[in-house]
Amino acid sequence: MTIGLDEVIDQGVRAVFERESIVRTDLLVGEIVRLAPGQASNCEIEAALDDRDEFVRKEIGDHEMVTTRAIIAEEQAIIDGVKAGMGKKEALISEAEYQTPAQLKVSYDGLAGICDDAQRKGEEMTPELAALWLQQHEAVNRYVMTSRDQFLNIRGGAGVGKTYFMERLVRVSLDAGRPVALVAPYGEQSRVTLRAEAEKASRPDVARAFAEANTVAWLLSKARFNLEFRESLRGADIYVDEASLLDNQTMLGLVTLARGIDARLIFQGDTKQLQAVGRGQPLAMLERELGFGMHVGRIDVTRRQLKIEDKRLSRELSSGDAARFCAAMERLIERAAIRRGGIDDAVQAILANRNAAQPVETIMLSSTHRLAEKVSEKLHEAYKKASPDATTANVAALKPKELQPAELVSTARYKLGEMIEYQPDGHKPVRMAEILEVTAEGVRVKGQLRGAKELVSFEKVAAVYERTTLERGPGELLLLTQKIKADGKTYENGSRQTIVAIDGDKMGFDSGLELRLDDGRVRQSDAVTTYKAQGASKMEMIRVEDNRSLLAMANRQDLHVAFTRHRANARMFVQDIGVLRQVANRSLIKDLTARDLETRKIVGVVERIEEGLAQAIRIAKRMTQAAKREQERIRELYLRKRRARVRSQAREQSRQPEMAV
Repeated sequence: MTIGLDEVIDQGVRAVFERESIVRTDLLVGEIVRLAPGQASNCEIEAALDDRDEFVRKEIGDHEMVTTRAIIAEEQAIIDGVKAGMGKKEALISEAEYQTPAQLKVSYDGLAGICDDAQRKGEEMTPELAALWLQQHEAVNRYVMTSRDQFLNIRGGAGVGKTYFMERLVRVSLDAGRPVALVAPYGEQSRVTLRAEAEKASRPDVARAFAEANTVAWLLSKARFNLEFRESLRGADIYVDEASLLDNQTMLGLVTLARGIDARLIFQGDTKQLQAVGRGQPLAMLERELGFGMHVGRIDVTRRQLKIEDKRLSRELSSGDAARFCAAMERLIERAAIRRGGIDDAVQAILANRNAAQPVETIMLSSTHRLAEKVSEKLHEAYKKASPDATTANVAALKPKELQPAELVSTARYKLGEMIEYQPDGHKPVRMAEILEVTAEGVRVKGQLRGAKELVSFEKVAAVYERTTLERGPGELLLLTQKIKADGKTYENGSRQTIVAIDGDKMGFDSGLELRLDDGRVRQSDAVTTYKAQGASKMEMIRVEDNRSLLAMANRQDLHVAFTRHRANARMFVQDIGVLRQVANRSLIKDLTARDLETRKIVGVVERIEEGLAQAIRIAKRMTQAAKREQERIRELYLRKRRARVRSQAREQSRQPEMAV
């Protein structure tokens, strides 16, 4: 099949700029060629890129970088929206009436209470550290209570108590008569982490707000298609947890929604942690461009780690300073928190925690799904060895295929029996269905009615899942990959389910949920990627990486997140510590945005114009000086001639009497 050059470029651009806002031109050309092999040469693609107006290109350092004007406009719209909201909202409490809450005042009794409470929990705490923690939270509290801005930014490291502190803010918003919505980018953060706070809330209305927490995508979709719901948010305070994970498109959707319904957005996150999977780093961009929330100090005293030394290392890892980060990593190596090892060592550590007299709550991490699945299989082998008589069954699981948008329109990417996720139309939620047939027009899938078939065009497919098989038995964990409603109850996407029984072709979980073994809406739950762990907190963190995963994924933000998940202990097994040292100090945070290419281009033009003007001024000055010199020369000649004429006349007058005689 032959496709036109413009289409070749378009599909490559869609694939590349889905997750990046600015890329090297050579990488863009390479991806265009990869997705359409043999369709166009590099020279043809380069020439076409030069001819098309939607691209902005600029030499940055040793490479030429490229973006699109649409992405520049997207970033500019975010900045303009936030700027337009400055000073436009009524404060919860006026600056004149604000008083520091008693719980946040630094006093002898208050500090003693914090230290005593920490001691009861096994947490090491000093009065000085407690005072700093209170002062940081009080500054944030004053900011949120008294600000008249429509958009606010609470900055804080991992485990400093941002989610806990949110309860106080929600309480004040409700007392002011404002509707409240709590959202987060991913289901694990919203439906698991935020909803868990409902049990700790001191008031029913606050507990209800946390219990109804959901994803940002859910909020935007429901506000778009349900006008009644949209109006219920008018004038609301919308709290966005883990806001550093928002990409450009989601951030723009939130800003646009807030502007349309006069709502206030309170972002809460940490740009020193992992960034968005999608394109752009809008929160970091707003901090850099507008100083968004930067006038208030960042909360960096952690309350998650129990030991003072771990608290200090957490501050160093999240500092953003390369030297401090490297020193903290070396300290972790000295303490053997980072050590040589592999999957077998990590599995033995997990089993030791499970089989202890008092089992230790553990989170198992890896930066890649590849290693996480290997760990899961090793743990299952250990389970079978320890329980040879246990009943096990083969459980179907859906594994997403990593396909670019351009690859989703290729018939070669679909196989019978796989599942697709697609959008029936613009007003219905996405569906999943099994592939029955692959045609040139699209894929035929099982319809919602028994025996029915439905043709889905390739353009409507959002993701493709291949079926894999997991052998599992009672006592082992699985994770739901979709929200499931059954018997009047809702089981959330991302929730962990413990198998309690296997009966025929069904398995039952401790939550009461029952699923068929071939259902497919589950995956292994023994190990998670670092991205999925952001926001999680366990007694111990165990992580495993090989050289391949370190070279591909290791960076400051990733390691900062990993070493702030634990409360008591953290262990990381790596194939080669030397490789870790080489790559650990890389950063995901980009100093360049799409706007910078255009800004730099404009700056270059302005500089050339200014240089031209300066040169013109210099020439004009020289011409003026020359003209002045010429004028002075002419005047001097005129004066000389006049003086000569006067002298000549004087001589003539003196000779006249003599001539008369």
